Amino acid sequence: MKKIGILLFSFVLLLASCSTAKPSTAKMLRLASENDFATLHPHKTSSGVDFQNIGQYLQTLFVYDESGKLSPGAAASYSVSDDGLTYSFELQPHALWSNGDRVTASDFAFTWKLLASDKQADYRSFLKNVKNGSAIINNELPADQLGVTAVNDLLLEVTLERPLAYFVDILAFPTMAPINQKFYEDHADTYGMTALTTVANGPFSIKEFQPDTEIIFEKNINYWDQASVNLDTVSMRVIKDQSTQSLLFDDFELDMILVDGELNVKYENAPGVATGISPSIIYFYLSNIGAENSPLTNKNFRQAISTAIDKEIITNSILKNGSKPLDTLIPENFGDFDGQTYRELDPSPKETRFNLEKAQELLAVAKMELTDIPLTFELNFPDSALFRNVYENVKAQLEANLPGVLVTLNAQPSNLYYSEIMKKQTPAGHGQWGVDYEDVQSFFTLFESTSNYNYGNYQNAAFDASYHKGDSVELAGSPLERAAAYFPAEAQVLDDAVFIPLYQRATKWIAHDNVSGITLSPIMPARQYRFVTVA
Repeated sequence: MKKIGILLFSFVLLLASCSTAKPSTAKMLRLASENDFATLHPHKTSSGVDFQNIGQYLQTLFVYDESGKLSPGAAASYSVSDDGLTYSFELQPHALWSNGDRVTASDFAFTWKLLASDKQADYRSFLKNVKNGSAIINNELPADQLGVTAVNDLLLEVTLERPLAYFVDILAFPTMAPINQKFYEDHADTYGMTALTTVANGPFSIKEFQPDTEIIFEKNINYWDQASVNLDTVSMRVIKDQSTQSLLFDDFELDMILVDGELNVKYENAPGVATGISPSIIYFYLSNIGAENSPLTNKNFRQAISTAIDKEIITNSILKNGSKPLDTLIPENFGDFDGQTYRELDPSPKETRFNLEKAQELLAVAKMELTDIPLTFELNFPDSALFRNVYENVKAQLEANLPGVLVTLNAQPSNLYYSEIMKKQTPAGHGQWGVDYEDVQSFFTLFESTSNYNYGNYQNAAFDASYHKGDSVELAGSPLERAAAYFPAEAQVLDDAVFIPLYQRATKWIAHDNVSGITLSPIMPARQYRFVTVA
């Protein structure tokens, strides 16, 4: 067996000094959330704010450290068999649950089998490459046949169906955290619904939990690395109104808030504002689904759309939060291929940069090909103040830069919008993607022909061939060849202009000057409170 080092590129931004603050209670961090939180059960949610909370009290086998590298969490070390099929994880020898129970390999084996058997769990697909995982998910085998075994209290063995280059990356996501088997069996019906029905193996335990209202964490004195945890208490209140959050921050009743929308103006030159760019993309897709006599059937028309939008107007004049114009499927600073990012290996595929002259030339060709078909289409998006501003600007630019083109905007409530595009019957619509594991394969799933997230139902055999080659068993252990296999897939989807990238999303925040150590990780939990210090 060969030892594998844990090396993964990710972005991390350290906030060192911020706005002048009045004296406040040391070792207590006070936060606010615009979004509701519902549960602390790692299998019963797909919500980012829920995963943010879950990732504080449950620790996965691997976590991101202060510098943004994937590092040991509940696992002290691991090894992989020469054929890439068997992973052996040695657990932290002194790890305890907050109730004093020992954290064991049996807890992990129990939890993953529980996840595999849960038909309502959005993320049980993470187990499809574990031996028998797909068969269990498809109800062909019982969950106890999953290829995960507790060899002894401290040794967890996992067998895969095929070598998977990003298997360890998946294990950092909160859904893959352990649950105390004995505790769960005593509280199965109410687990994760209250503070009293949780038990922690992570840096914090749950002191209070009122869904959609407030959560309070307290330092877990049984955490195996508790000496590295600087805070005693973290509180987060649900405060939906940004102006209310801002007032509370100004009155020193909150220690940190996110800066978005109108707050960009208020805090534009304030000390203590920090920005972190994330591997999260905003785009819209174009398709000819259900669109008879639609200009979207024409490739030149789609290409004209893709080159007629000046994305710097969106990032600099609307967002103003550090987000970057995006011209490719894979964003900057993402992926690790023998120490190089994907964009470093392939910096200039066929791109969708703003080029007004080219856009108008393409439109002229499209008009000749489309003859009497009206140059109009409906662009759908989830309703919010932010996306209204973004897509009203997109509409204005397209109609000004492409004479004769008419874009109709259709804003829908978020829950309705996403349920509709999942049906793959919406010809043009908003998309956004933040990765659940740090591997480029996650982005390419957006356009694989059978993917649930291929909202425009894009079908291209050449794209699929490149995608499957990059995700193949043969290239799982060859990072540079694997990256190169994906290059044609990205070029194809950009050339077909079914994917119109807009920007790579950033997060901006402000904190008082007694707060330090705020980090931004590429996957949930985006912020880890164990690194934060409140002086």
